[in-house]
Amino acid sequence: MSLHGDIAIAKSALLSKKSVANPWRRSVIKGIRAPGAAFPYLVLLGTMRYRGGKDFTAIYKRNPVEVFEFSNASYKRWIVTK
Repeated sequence: MSLHGDIAIAKSALLSKKSVANPWRRSVIKGIRAPGAAFPYLVLLGTMRYRGGKDFTAIYKRNPVEVFEFSNASYKRWIVTK
């Protein structure tokens, strides 16, 4: 199951925010999903782990996403469908 408790990060930790039209590119999605659920090009929910960090993802279909980058936080990035 791809459930997380509430996640919160201080606004002062936000480094950048950008919109990405195609979230399914390797430049956006890094690492392996653990834990979570995924069906390619349909849904990606959960944590993506990679060397040096992890990302929180909530991507649905081929919709554009917002990518939030953080410093000194449990997740380096949040990648969420708009």
